[in-house]
Amino acid sequence: MSLFQQISDAPTLKTAFSRIPSGLVAVAALAEGMPQGIVMSSFSAVSMNPPLVSICVQLTSSTWPKLRDAGTLGVSFLGEGQEEVCAQFAKPSDQRFDNIDWFADPEGAVFLEDASAWMRCSFAEGMRAGDHIIALMTVESAGWDGKRPPLIYLERSFRELAPVAS
Repeated sequence: MSLFQQISDAPTLKTAFSRIPSGLVAVAALAEGMPQGIVMSSFSAVSMNPPLVSICVQLTSSTWPKLRDAGTLGVSFLGEGQEEVCAQFAKPSDQRFDNIDWFADPEGAVFLEDASAWMRCSFAEGMRAGDHIIALMTVESAGWDGKRPPLIYLERSFRELAPVAS
């Protein structure tokens, strides 16, 4: 029996990728006076000096160019109980913030209430990679709620972390 399957189609690759647990982040900013945002599971810490993080955005995203050009971006790490917020961000861009508690800072970065952590970032550079753009962002500030665990996405469903055994 072979442990490996030939990657011949997108569903096979998606299944393999789904085995990697990830957190979910909302990246948002004010653009043209309105909140704009996207949710993704492809967030990664990149560097401590300088402080850099990365996200991967589909080339077909019509929201990303607005965010990229906004200047300051809010990154909200979704917390347990925010499954509906994640689902809301799958709606058309003009409906993503309906019935969602959010706030903007003076620089126009948009943050979601009740997240487990937040970062204020600025776009540094991007690189095309297949059907995505790898966007590097400089972290300007960060904060977190030590009582709200992150929302985890694994095998195409939301998960919660098990309590740490003492």
